[in-house]
Amino acid sequence: MSELLDGWDGTMADGVSLDKRDPDGQTALCLAVWSRACGAVVRRLVAAGADVRARDEYGRSALSRATEFGDAGVLAALLSVDSTTDLAASMGLSELHGAALRGSAAEIRKLLAAGANAGARDKWGMTALMWGACSGDEATVGALLESRDAGVDAMSKDGQTAVHIAAVEGRASVVGRLLSAGADAALRGASRRTLLMYAASSGDIDTVDLVLSSGKAVGVDALDVGETTALSYAAGLGHVSVVRRLLAAGADAGLRSRKGHTALMSAAKARHADAMTVLLSSGRCGDLEARDDEGRTALTMAACRAKLSPCVEGLAAEDAVSVLLDWGADLRSPADFLATGYGLNCKIASPAVAGLLRSRQVWIRRRRLVLWRRGLAPL
Repeated sequence: MSELLDGWDGTMADGVSLDKRDPDGQTALCLAVWSRACGAVVRRLVAAGADVRARDEYGRSALSRATEFGDAGVLAALLSVDSTTDLAASMGLSELHGAALRGSAAEIRKLLAAGANAGARDKWGMTALMWGACSGDEATVGALLESRDAGVDAMSKDGQTAVHIAAVEGRASVVGRLLSAGADAALRGASRRTLLMYAASSGDIDTVDLVLSSGKAVGVDALDVGETTALSYAAGLGHVSVVRRLLAAGADAGLRSRKGHTALMSAAKARHADAMTVLLSSGRCGDLEARDDEGRTALTMAACRAKLSPCVEGLAAEDAVSVLLDWGADLRSPADFLATGYGLNCKIASPAVAGLLRSRQVWIRRRRLVLWRRGLAPL
């Protein structure tokens, strides 16, 4: 994720228009919303002045796309600019919700004094406190907590509480405020994601440290409904400092998800070479040639591609492939996978990756020939 954000910052610094459209009429903001993994990018684009109201050729704006997914962080970034539209009203957002989104503690107190219902929910089951947690403003959260109806442990339709939302947005101060107000750090929704998983996904090391030190969270190796760990979330998003922190806290890098993915595979699939290096250096990754349910190794995931999200598309696969080869990954695994039924719609990620694999294969063959000539190994 940090590599992606750096790429966006570079694009903006180069003076490229934020509202330039692709062949489908989509702006960078629309594409970031569509990817669903780019809440931080959405906030950067909005802050840089991207047109929230721009529509594609089908008449869809970034906000209308975001309403399909219900991602609180993305919606908060968009609604902070465009909260007065008919679409926003159709989402069941009250004046109190809007004040929470804007981070206006004074306005919240006025509305509560006038009888506003702090427990009112929008179409996703989000309360004003949840939107306040999204805003990251501790004073706003404090103002809402003054109401007995705020619902510190209320859960949205997708199973998130206010402290979950604050954690996934990397709002450490708000997480601390909610925990001190009695928020239950052990609550888990239908996804079974823990508070630590949300914190790890944010990439904010202060939030992760706060959750780990609170002594209230579920264990570091807890599994969600897909049997994914906090470490796998951090690795898959390229949050290197969080990966290090979780390993130091005793996280098991060898645990596998329901689909057979390890933390290393999650990092390899998303091409996060630095996170992969940290995991491999820990010595706790298990078998480098372990395969998932589709027969893919970590090297296969890094070297091969099908359709990638825009968040991953821009990241160089050759760095991730090079890391795995340096650690001794079997060169044959990508070719073996491409020959299977699962690999029919995939290909090597780029000409650079293909060249890297070929050059390593040639080096290995030459090395074997030298050893054979010296009588040290069979040909």
